Amino acid sequence: MSPWLLALAAGIVVAVIQYGWRDLRIGGSTLLAAALRVLAVTLVVALLLDAPAARAKPVATWVALDASASMARGDSTVWRASRDSMRRVGAESVFVFGDSVRKFVDAATPTDQSSLLRPVVERAIGAGHPLVVVTDGELDDPDAARALPAGSRVVLVKHATQRDLAVATLEVPRAIVSGDTVEIKVGVAAGSGGARGGSVTLSFEGKPVATAAVDSLPAFGERSLSVKARLEGTIGAALLRAVRILDGIEGARRFQHTDECRGLEARVQECIEVVLVEAGFLERIGHWHPA
Repeated sequence: MSPWLLALAAGIVVAVIQYGWRDLRIGGSTLLAAALRVLAVTLVVALLLDAPAARAKPVATWVALDASASMARGDSTVWRASRDSMRRVGAESVFVFGDSVRKFVDAATPTDQSSLLRPVVERAIGAGHPLVVVTDGELDDPDAARALPAGSRVVLVKHATQRDLAVATLEVPRAIVSGDTVEIKVGVAAGSGGARGGSVTLSFEGKPVATAAVDSLPAFGERSLSVKARLEGTIGAALLRAVRILDGIEGARRFQHTDECRGLEARVQECIEVVLVEAGFLERIGHWHPA
């Protein structure tokens, strides 16, 4: 029930109790005093109930578009569909979020390395605007969606299901003697559609040293493989390479320096460790993954 109706009902009840039904039927000065009493009580109760002074005006909606790199993974289908969804909202203001929150421009591209939702949610809360979030769902802080203002919603534009297998991590002892057999740990991960399985081959200085089979994995499943291999190398830098083979096809890509061999949805097909062979020792000096 409306706060004003409740306040009016309270005013009438108080007036009837105070003046009595018989006095009110007489009219005259009693009726005028009762009417003033109804008005006074109505205003007091309305203030207590925080009744609105005027009809509420609709608040303009904002849109937040995910600009993280995952939005353009594979091809531009998800990014184009997300921009179309954004335009259909007809929002007052449009922002992009990822590494930071900023105004949307037509030339915007999804290149951010993170996908942080909380900053744009906090901005919408502070301004009192409902927020429409357009994303592929791969958020770094999905729990931030629970704090969205009233009237907000999330538009999820999903990637097509992909069956794939990736090399996620590669670990080798920090220092080993050339010619010794060492334990090498290889982490593999599946795509959104899982993986039928395959194998991972290890090569040192271009020469195969070991192969490990990988069983099928569920969607986004991960598994760690432990492989023993004998490594021999000449003095100088040497490469230990882990390559995944899926359906008989070997993955191979160029590299850039990073801390982990981990890609977005199993896109990493190989990992490389650079080791230094010197005075009979192999010492790890770097860690690379495909660009």
